[in-house]
Amino acid sequence: MCFSSTASFTAAAIVGLVGIATIKKNNKKHMALFSSIPILFAIQQLIEGLQWEAIGDPNKENLQNFLKYSYLFFAFVIWPIVIPVSVFLMEEVAFRKKILAWFIAIGILLSFYYVTLSLLVPVVLSVQDYSLQYMANIESYKWIYCSVIILPLFISSVRNIKLLACLALASLIVAYLVFTNTFVSVWCFFAAIITICVYKIIKDNQY
Repeated sequence: MCFSSTASFTAAAIVGLVGIATIKKNNKKHMALFSSIPILFAIQQLIEGLQWEAIGDPNKENLQNFLKYSYLFFAFVIWPIVIPVSVFLMEEVAFRKKILAWFIAIGILLSFYYVTLSLLVPVVLSVQDYSLQYMANIESYKWIYCSVIILPLFISSVRNIKLLACLALASLIVAYLVFTNTFVSVWCFFAAIITICVYKIIKDNQY
């Protein structure tokens, strides 16, 4: 499978348009953060598209570094926090909210850990197997990271949110088994595409 600036820009455009429609569709404050997820993924894909354009150009080294850490900010800070928080805000069942609160705490700690690690150990970006590889030493706690993002979707009682949960899990498995060396980039790409179904979730819960 070949990923490129064209793929990232196309994904950003499609997901971005759906994201705008999703935000407009939502009329509930407690679902506002969740409805913004497609837009955030569109921004992340736009960043990676620009990274594809800049990589390999010695005159754009500063831009490459800025884009690299901007992209990882989404991966390591925004997603482990925004996903569980957005699901928590929508949840109405008390015992489920208590469980989700723990995922928020773990997500915050994990984000802090990855930010600290990225500052201490330089992140190396390269092209491998037609995808971008972020050598960011994320192997430690990787499965906790994945759990913080996916499990809240399964725990939630929000109508049809388990559709997103199943798609996220399927994309995780494919990205890990088929694109192991470029897991971060590929899973984020897949995740961006599947967040299109956030529109349906928002639409189905406007009552």
